[in-house]
Amino acid sequence: ELTDLGSLWIGDFSSYANGVNNYGEVVGNCSTNANGLGHAWVWSGGVLTDLGDALGGGDAQAHAINDQGDIVGTARVPGTTNYNAICWRKTGASYAVDDLGRNGWPYAFAPAINNAGDIVFSMNDAGKGGVGKSTTAVMLAHAFAAWGGKRVLVMDLDSQCNASLILMGGEAWSE
Repeated sequence: ELTDLGSLWIGDFSSYANGVNNYGEVVGNCSTNANGLGHAWVWSGGVLTDLGDALGGGDAQAHAINDQGDIVGTARVPGTTNYNAICWRKTGASYAVDDLGRNGWPYAFAPAINNAGDIVFSMNDAGKGGVGKSTTAVMLAHAFAAWGGKRVLVMDLDSQCNASLILMGGEAWSE
């Protein structure tokens, strides 16, 4: 069954659902213009709640939610193009923002949180080549599949096809 989660603002340019927990709570992000900057949100009990941009930098995305309602993602650091990993901790009817930082890297994100509160945290230099973005994506996919028992789809949209080469083996890629 398909459920319309609604919209934070009239005229949202785009909206994405990124994660769901066992209670049917959904998290994602939306933007109001073509530059893609926007707010994170959570949908629970038929209500769509704006989580804001977390750090005041004008952009945030919610990537995953556990069964306790804790949410992880990323948010832009004010006055920069850098992003920190974020955790919105459920505190009753609201959320407390934990800035997980970026450990000196320009970009950090938290793509997953389990029910024990363990957070998957990744960081890289998203604007450069050769810094391990494809390798990180493939290794996270492997971890989710091997340790989490999840089915994982890796979509390689990079023109260099490095994720595909890693997954298929260099010899298997002939065209």
